[in-house]
Amino acid sequence: MKRLIASMCLLIVLPLALFGRPQEKPASQRDLKESCHKFVQEFYDWYLAEALNKIEAPRDRLVLIHKRHALSVELYRALKADFDAQANAQEIVGMDFDPFTNSQDACEKYAAGETVQAGEGFRVAVYGICEGKKHQKPDLVAELKFENGHWVFLNFHYANCYGAKGCDLSGILRNLKREREVSSPK
Repeated sequence: MKRLIASMCLLIVLPLALFGRPQEKPASQRDLKESCHKFVQEFYDWYLAEALNKIEAPRDRLVLIHKRHALSVELYRALKADFDAQANAQEIVGMDFDPFTNSQDACEKYAAGETVQAGEGFRVAVYGICEGKKHQKPDLVAELKFENGHWVFLNFHYANCYGAKGCDLSGILRNLKREREVSSPK
């Protein structure tokens, strides 16, 4: 009997020890908002530090390699399809800007700003800080949801689309995919 109880405890405790527990959803709305804001700031701190230290892949692809869990499944798949299409093409057929900073040349730092509830999730304004000066308006607004025990980015909304159709990452990726499908031989 003792052996059975010990085995049952091991079956329960071992997976938790090996894989950890998912983050618990913060208790209050205020905690949820603060947790979301903190997640976004930590992402950007990592992203810029990684960009400066890694040369194994273009900076925006590092997210697919090292922070896949930070993206919703749909956003991950759409980004991967775009990056793969671009890797296999001679000309530009995908995004030609950094989708996480909405820029060609990123600032040295990005700061999470206003965090507002949007449906079941939150939207967090993200400001570039270039040459020590914080932009007056957000460079983008990240849309997030607490899903499967952690925060995930659902979309990025841009203040300036540089003439692109659709002013958010998901819309831009959909339009680029359509354009590739129309122009590819069947």
